[in-house]
Amino acid sequence: MFNYIKKIRSLILRNDFEKKFTKNYTNFSTIKSNKKKTKSKKIILFQAPMDYFFVLLTRTIIVERHLNDHLIGSWPYYIKPLKKRFFFISQIFHYTKNIFLFSLLRNKWKSIYKQNNINLSEDFSSYNLRSVLFSLKNIQVITNKIKSKRDILKIKFKGIDIGDLIFDTYIRYRAVPTVNVNDFFLKYIIFKTLIIFNNCSEFTKKNNIEVYYTSYASYLTHGLLVRILLSKKIKIYSLSSYYGENYITLLNNKRLQATKNYKYLYKKFNSEKNQERKINIARASLEKRFYENGDYLTKYLNIKANYKFSKINNFNYEGVVFLHDFYDAPREIGLRLFSDFYEWFEFLNYITKKNDLNFAFKFHPNTKPESIAFNNYLKKKFHTKFLNSTISNMAIYKNKHFKVGISACGSVLHELIFFKKIPIYLSNNLITPLNIHKLPKNKKEYENLIVNYNKIKISNNMIKNMLKIYYMTINDQSDLSCSIVKKINLKNGDFSNISDINNYAEKIEFKINKLLTNK
Repeated sequence: MFNYIKKIRSLILRNDFEKKFTKNYTNFSTIKSNKKKTKSKKIILFQAPMDYFFVLLTRTIIVERHLNDHLIGSWPYYIKPLKKRFFFISQIFHYTKNIFLFSLLRNKWKSIYKQNNINLSEDFSSYNLRSVLFSLKNIQVITNKIKSKRDILKIKFKGIDIGDLIFDTYIRYRAVPTVNVNDFFLKYIIFKTLIIFNNCSEFTKKNNIEVYYTSYASYLTHGLLVRILLSKKIKIYSLSSYYGENYITLLNNKRLQATKNYKYLYKKFNSEKNQERKINIARASLEKRFYENGDYLTKYLNIKANYKFSKINNFNYEGVVFLHDFYDAPREIGLRLFSDFYEWFEFLNYITKKNDLNFAFKFHPNTKPESIAFNNYLKKKFHTKFLNSTISNMAIYKNKHFKVGISACGSVLHELIFFKKIPIYLSNNLITPLNIHKLPKNKKEYENLIVNYNKIKISNNMIKNMLKIYYMTINDQSDLSCSIVKKINLKNGDFSNISDINNYAEKIEFKINKLLTNK
């Protein structure tokens, strides 16, 4: 209880950075641009998450592009996590917490975003008579069509695909590995989806939005607004602190997620100068993952895979299935042959036994706390060899018996290439442009691919080409110029560390003052 109170206190009260930022840093609302004002200001809409990286990145975008525009913020916390308990009691608890906690949190972050001249005024999940009636009118039409998990994935509303967002949101926020179509929480998510849909549509009717900046494009929390606004021809950018995504990515109906376009990056490398030197830079960077404290693409992980070499006793497996976190968003990462990671696991468990494959399963090292209990359940239910998540990946890669690794799209795939092991994957990832194998179109093709894995050969040239894509993934970092954050390497910051946040904030403030002085 004491730790819980301490955590709540740290969320509500301002820390040293927040005090300094709101009192001493430049308030953009007091700045007048030399740019001529238009008669009707266009609105720039920003998502307003509780995220220091997003605050600082948007700050640079505003000073570079939007000083003279009308800036509105949208509070993005639409759905609260709700574990399997009695629904109504849980709802009472959550709404009570919402009144006292989230109202205080929103007020604090409203003052933080105000320094960027963003008015955090919108919450598209809020209830009003019009939105509630709209949701009640339409929910039955959607829920009546849901007979199976696959039916959820087919859901469209007003011509917009929303089923995958509902599906991923249920798994992540209900903290379960698969969807129960009869769960009242699923209906609640759909009801909330329609509330957001109505409020956002009403907002766009009354306001001329030119651009929307979001932190992510996944789940209903982020993705629903993206898709609604895209349907209205509004330009949308996703901002990310992760090196595997750009600082700023332009989204469109063909690119609904901010993941890198690896095929494009592979081709783009051909126009790079000093290619051999850059391949060597990529090799040295990737080796830091295995032999030092990590590389850029694993920087975001709270718990990193263990690469410290240590011999594994009695390890004689030819293949390892590197499992994903069962509570992650399966549709976001491109899982298509299976509804979720649990269904994927069941299939792999079945075919390994059916074909007498000498494979083991390894749990994801960055498993969420709620997933650990489910991992233990799997160990009891399935008579399958599970490797501990803490076992060294390096020991697996260097084992003479080990030949093939299986993942839907994880970073383990390009690691396998690096150690000249065979990777088998299901969706787009860093190595798909190498055409090591075709993406299976159905479960039978997938089974044949796994059973006949030894027909796939890994060459030195494949490793070299993988390093080209790896290099571009790290260094091709934005669809907009964003010169300030590139100059100070904002992604290198540790945004869980207040002194590091202060350090980068001061660098940005210096650049901003210099820029404003020259305007």
